[in-house]
Amino acid sequence: MAYQQSQEQLKEIQELLEALKSELATDATQSLQEELESLTEQLAEIELQKENLNRDIETMKSDKDVLQQKVQNLQEQLAELRLQQTECKSQQSYEQTDARRLEETISQLEVEEHQLQLLIEQGEAQSSDSGCGAASQSIGTGPS
Repeated sequence: MAYQQSQEQLKEIQELLEALKSELATDATQSLQEELESLTEQLAEIELQKENLNRDIETMKSDKDVLQQKVQNLQEQLAELRLQQTECKSQQSYEQTDARRLEETISQLEVEEHQLQLLIEQGEAQSSDSGCGAASQSIGTGPS
């Protein structure tokens, strides 16, 4: 009888052990399933972040290309403006030189005009002197 009781207790313990194993396996499977779902969600979030980062990187590359093109355009405009500035300075220098030359010419012409005016006045003075002398001669030698 003790043997039979031991056998029954052993059988009950084995059934209990199997039930515990089954329960543990179910709990472990459920726990692992929940962990798998959690990790899958995290992986999906990481994939989404990766896609967003890749899109941001492509946008930055595109923006970089656009900025490089703008910089190149601005450098070309700057070079053109510098060329125009050089041309304007040359033109200004020419205009200043030409203006000085014209001022000198005007000054010389004013001197010549003044000299001619003096000559004209001297000629008129001589004419009037000789005209006065002729008139006085004709008055002095008139019919008597």
